[in-house]
Amino acid sequence: MPPIATAATLGEMLSQRLAFGALMIAALIGLFWLDQRLDSAPQIASSQADAVIHAGVRRGLIITTIWMLLAAFATRELGALLRTGGHRPAVTCAMGFNILLALIPWTIGSGLAARWGWTVSETSTTAAVLTAAVMLTFVCVARRRRVEGASTDVSQTLLMVLYLGLLGSFIPRLRMGLDSPWTLMWVLLVIKCCDIGAYFTGLAMGRHKLIPWLSPGKTWEGLIGGVATAMLVSAAVSIVSHGGWDAATRPAGIGDADGRGDWPALSAALAFGAIMALVGQAGDLFESLLKRDAGAKDSGAVVPAFGGLLDILDSPLFCIPVAYAILIK
Repeated sequence: MPPIATAATLGEMLSQRLAFGALMIAALIGLFWLDQRLDSAPQIASSQADAVIHAGVRRGLIITTIWMLLAAFATRELGALLRTGGHRPAVTCAMGFNILLALIPWTIGSGLAARWGWTVSETSTTAAVLTAAVMLTFVCVARRRRVEGASTDVSQTLLMVLYLGLLGSFIPRLRMGLDSPWTLMWVLLVIKCCDIGAYFTGLAMGRHKLIPWLSPGKTWEGLIGGVATAMLVSAAVSIVSHGGWDAATRPAGIGDADGRGDWPALSAALAFGAIMALVGQAGDLFESLLKRDAGAKDSGAVVPAFGGLLDILDSPLFCIPVAYAILIK
């Protein structure tokens, strides 16, 4: 009798995963389409300078806005998770800096910052914001007038800023570095297909535990299945797009000038898929470490059968900075 109940529960969870997964994919495609449409909308400006600013403002606006909202909610979720583990991070402080870090790539990339007289580079601006985060975190924790656990509270707050703010800022940063949002969509597709491949392979063939004390459900078979799936999807997308990366975002030496060449043999796409898969699994395990410390199975209950926002964002948060380093030259 118990096995039947378990099978029924598993079937229900699988159905929920498929249903909500399809909805999230549809919503994601819709948002990327809106971002592309806004970017390519006709320009209405009184001068050439205004036209450049208006075009820059539209570029990546949708994706940046969505990420700001996700960063805010994810910060709140991570704060609740850390509090469950007995920590007391300054959540509001971290949330403010995470939103600010999400805005930097768009504000500077759009030309607005220069228009307002801010000509400092994106890297220097980010460094300045992180420095301010360290100082203001100290102020927020010191205002509590208690020294017990103060160093832990400071470190946990800065963890939230580095994890969600700094790593997450590469999502709008990658978008602003691309001619269109679809390459970012492709990167996310590869990352999530790795998760899907790992889940189903582990479900069907998982026998050998990967790291039992950290993530009991993960297996070596699932890891291999996830890597293989990511490699195949990356290769398939590169073939469909006649060379994968377009001329503006293709790594040096890959494809011809217009991005429609032979795809040097698929090796670049396969390697990219493998890298995204392994880095994504590291991100998943990192989040598992935070959840185990808090004694929680999921980071939240935002999406049925998936858990919280962090359970969805864990892999992309680690992968997108690496993808940025590979794709943006």
